[in-house]
Amino acid sequence: MPYLPFKNGNLYYEESGEGDRKLLFVHGNIASLNYWRKLRPYLPTKIKCFFLDLPGYGKSDNISPYNLESFADSIIYFAEKLELKTFTYVGHSTGGLIGIISTLKGAPIAKLILISTVPASGYPLTEDSRAAFTFLMTNRDFLEQTLRNHVFPSISDENLALELIQDAVRAIPQGYTDVPESLGETNVLKEAKELKIPILFIHGTEDKVIPLDWARETFDTINGKVIILKGAGHTPQISFPQEVATHIVNFVKEN
Repeated sequence: MPYLPFKNGNLYYEESGEGDRKLLFVHGNIASLNYWRKLRPYLPTKIKCFFLDLPGYGKSDNISPYNLESFADSIIYFAEKLELKTFTYVGHSTGGLIGIISTLKGAPIAKLILISTVPASGYPLTEDSRAAFTFLMTNRDFLEQTLRNHVFPSISDENLALELIQDAVRAIPQGYTDVPESLGETNVLKEAKELKIPILFIHGTEDKVIPLDWARETFDTINGKVIILKGAGHTPQISFPQEVATHIVNFVKEN
């Protein structure tokens, strides 16, 4: 699988399909491109899809700094080097907010699809949540329990579950410290309101990581289409892969 040189390391990515339409899939924090595995079989072969591991996650090298701005820079770099003149960005959780920031920074994104996205106003970081992130980093059992109970509670593929847990263990320590701080300091709601590109939000009613109520201000402020999936948690691309893929493809094909 291909690697792309970036700064003092390499970015890992995978690709599938062919065609003029291009999609770039970006995962969330302490995650990897494995979060798209259940979705991939339902994507048409006539659409070119790229799946990226952000710096410090999955099989990409640890490349500092670790914040939303630098992750957005990696998206812009990736698009430039792979000559993606225009593409649809599909982001999950933190990857959703990275997509908004990438667009605001000039990435050639034609459409945004934001799944279980962190609000455009950022993540409400508190001392309790800081402590929870630290405990996640230092306690493997608590990390696994949290992922199984809150991130992918309905997963039926135990092998994939174990891989996703290992991805979280492998993630850079800054994913539990610097990235949450960056999420807490970020508020691009006002700027995002001015975006003129088509935007699709997909969010589950049972999301325990980014509760639906947290996301409503973003939905109400940004001019986009909102799809609420009843019964879906934080990872609808895992629990409802065919349905989510259908929404993605239909939105991409809209004029």
